[in-house]
Amino acid sequence: MIHRHHPHVIQGICHKDRILAAYSLGNCIFGDAVSLNGKVHIKQNQENKKSFVLDVEIEKGVVREYSCHGFKDSDEGIVFFDIKDELNQISKHIENIRDLTSYENMRITQFNTAVCNKFGKRDFRWLISRLNYYSIGARVLGMRRKRQYKKEIIENMKAGNALYG
Repeated sequence: MIHRHHPHVIQGICHKDRILAAYSLGNCIFGDAVSLNGKVHIKQNQENKKSFVLDVEIEKGVVREYSCHGFKDSDEGIVFFDIKDELNQISKHIENIRDLTSYENMRITQFNTAVCNKFGKRDFRWLISRLNYYSIGARVLGMRRKRQYKKEIIENMKAGNALYG
């Protein structure tokens, strides 16, 4: 079983053979973010407010059964909801991935769509207005991490890991 998280949005589940991979269970109960100096405030959107609990039954090292229980932050507090259809819709894209390139293309599309929906179109003028030492350093680190990530994926594919091909 593989359980990953970090993007603060639900990313789906893939159950192949005897392996269960949960790519991201969502944001759990994570409020708005405010920078230490108080100047930057990132407000949660509806997608960031959703999460789910993954209930897994494992017998003799094999995932026998699993279920998902959705919950989200609302004005009334934490509300539970049936996440099955939404999770199936998200997961079907993951289950159809057959190679690294199609996975990367899917993730790039998802990321660009999310950024555009949350912040609007970003053009060259916007980029220039935000250049500083921190943003340049973050970009360099991001490129380095991307190379490391690709290297790990390729090594896993060569090793015959079932989730990578």
